[in-house]
Amino acid sequence: MKKQFSQRLFDQNDENARHAVERLRHYFGIDEFRDSKNVYTIDREGFRSGNHVLNVEVEVKHNWSQGTTEFPFRTIHLPQRKEKYFDLDKPTYFVIFSSDLKGAIVFSDRTVKEYATLKEVPNKFVAEGELFYDVPLPHTAWLKL
Repeated sequence: MKKQFSQRLFDQNDENARHAVERLRHYFGIDEFRDSKNVYTIDREGFRSGNHVLNVEVEVKHNWSQGTTEFPFRTIHLPQRKEKYFDLDKPTYFVIFSSDLKGAIVFSDRTVKEYATLKEVPNKFVAEGELFYDVPLPHTAWLKL
């Protein structure tokens, strides 16, 4: 079982997160982000000197309200449904913003494959049966924006 798509949550978060990731161009060493050509795939593609070099999937975590304060958990949960972004032709980075968009946790698909464990995590959207990659915080980067 997995969380059903919510147009309300998408409308509330997607554009803000796509815009906020622009502030991380220097961190990723890229010249620009572009939206993916297909809205059902990766959120943003990073380009350096006109070449597509990386992918970025963005999300907002509302249980982390102030990004200038430390992430309040020892691990971060990445929904199993995001594994479709592992092993693309370019590396994928996951950028998880705080709800105020002043902080971000960043990690790669490689980090998930090497260090995360897949486990069921009950949550407010799905009481049981939804699987998440449990990524240890020490294998991520916390960026204050």
